[in-house]
Amino acid sequence: MNSFASFHHLNITKESIMNDTTVAPTEPVYLLHKTASCPSVSAKSTITYRIEVNEHADIFFRLVANTAAGRFNDDAIAYLGIRRILQQHSVEGISSSTLATLYEMKSTNSKSFLLAALLNEGLVQVMPTKEHRYEVLDDTAWLAHIQTMQDSQEVEISPSLAAMPKKLTLKASTKKG
Repeated sequence: MNSFASFHHLNITKESIMNDTTVAPTEPVYLLHKTASCPSVSAKSTITYRIEVNEHADIFFRLVANTAAGRFNDDAIAYLGIRRILQQHSVEGISSSTLATLYEMKSTNSKSFLLAALLNEGLVQVMPTKEHRYEVLDDTAWLAHIQTMQDSQEVEISPSLAAMPKKLTLKASTKKG
């Protein structure tokens, strides 16, 4: 898949955030983020998104650009919420509509663009037997990659995410050999 990613490590520590009076407490502070681009699920445009980790080690997906005219919502969407949805639909797979609750009353493109990002990150894959459905994949390696990024900043994965099961219940492969 043609995609690119860049990693931005900010020289910010938990202590500097807590002691810096210029940071408004209501504004989220992201210690690091990964920026990547990928084709939309329709392959009609290129989506750019960020994976962000805040000072509490919570992981977020944020849509930041689209090369076509489609509008989208650029709110940070917590991976904890995404992961719950993925786990709830691990047997039957997901579609972009499955992600609609993450973007209630927001642009209808956002859920499809987020699905493209999840596909690009290896968290879902196309189901060959069902049109417009995506198989939910195990996120252990992906979380380990995020943890590696966090380790360089001495940040641990959020306790709320760490408390969730490490492996998803995956449906049996539908591929014929």
